[in-house]
Amino acid sequence: MVTPAIALSWEHYTNMENLFWTSSLPLAEAVFESGTSALERKNGPPESHYLRTIAALREKLQRENEVVAELMEEHIQPKKELGEL
Repeated sequence: MVTPAIALSWEHYTNMENLFWTSSLPLAEAVFESGTSALERKNGPPESHYLRTIAALREKLQRENEVVAELMEEHIQPKKELGEL
């Protein structure tokens, strides 16, 4: 004889199992049908991110070098006029 508590837990278990399979089968079918496209990279190779970062850092460094050159020129010009250099 099955006790009511065991019967309810078994019924709950089978209902949850059925719910799992009915809700996950369409998803599983979609994954298997388009499996190769799901595994493809969408943003290109990972190196492209690094290359973009390197290019941006080089541009930033170039701008900073230009600013430093202008500041040094402004700093040295009065010294040249006074004959210190």
